[in-house]
Amino acid sequence: MKTDTTVVCGIRPTGVPHLGNYFSFIRDTVALQRTHQCFVFVADYHALTTCDDPHALRAYTRELAIDLLASGFDPNECVLFVQSDVPEVVEIALLLSMVASKGELERCTTFKEKARSQPDNVNLGLLGYPVLMAADVLAHRARLVPVGQDQVQHLEMARSIAERFNHRFGTSLPLPEPLRRNPIRVPGLDGEEKMGKSEANSIALSDEPEVIRRKVMRATTDSDPIGPAFTLASKPSVLSLHPYVSTAEEVKRLEQEMRDGRAGYKEAKEVLADNIIRLLAPIRERRRLIEGRDGYLEDVLAEGARRARASAGRTLEVLREAMGLPSTRRAQLATAVAA
Repeated sequence: MKTDTTVVCGIRPTGVPHLGNYFSFIRDTVALQRTHQCFVFVADYHALTTCDDPHALRAYTRELAIDLLASGFDPNECVLFVQSDVPEVVEIALLLSMVASKGELERCTTFKEKARSQPDNVNLGLLGYPVLMAADVLAHRARLVPVGQDQVQHLEMARSIAERFNHRFGTSLPLPEPLRRNPIRVPGLDGEEKMGKSEANSIALSDEPEVIRRKVMRATTDSDPIGPAFTLASKPSVLSLHPYVSTAEEVKRLEQEMRDGRAGYKEAKEVLADNIIRLLAPIRERRRLIEGRDGYLEDVLAEGARRARASAGRTLEVLREAMGLPSTRRAQLATAVAA
């Protein structure tokens, strides 16, 4: 039997999902869908802050939805939908924006970083990103949200917005918490601190075995000598992926062999590639099956949108009433008459 605790999880369709996405939130949320009320969505509205290619956005949205299903999300156990299919969330964001201050939005770290990296496209959507994220979460009255390190501040702002709204209008919006207090940060193939969506830095969930092997074997390592205190997790390189995909026994054995001189970086990469290929094999197989079922994806997303709209609609009614706005039933009646 499921608990009453709701989990909301979203990912922007700005590239191909990779191992970093999988370990930072997909795996955890898949495990929770049978015990919690889970809403999982493709955040295409959020992608608009940086993506101006409509063809790419449509393609990435579809591919991401397939990858989420292939990764283990079951539409019978969770609500899987596309963000833009739920217009209620946009109105909720507007209402929440009445208690969000310009100053706190401008102080947001990700806003400042994006403003520096794209100075010719510092748009209102970018500034208001945390408010829309708060709406995504609060629309379904979520208490737990799987987020990466770069989204922790946004979730804190969602809590602040909910607290402020409750205080001003007498509502009881729940205050969401991160699923993990210390979010997982999967290292990139190029030695960067975080795996991103660039081809050179990531292993996609849909990569074929030969592609995975080539990426791992070409990935950045260092030339430091292997000493008696050597551990795979301590290396700022692809080798630090081992604890995510290899068993504790494998890691211990490989580390000892490397300390003893019976194995080196090459052998460690070969074992890593084998384990990543093994981990992703079921996902690739499910992906092929989903792509072969005509109409299946659209049916899943349509049903997910219906359920998500019903959930968000209930919250919207509460917020409108609290703020003195008329019920949405009047607008629905007008729409029915016009039709």
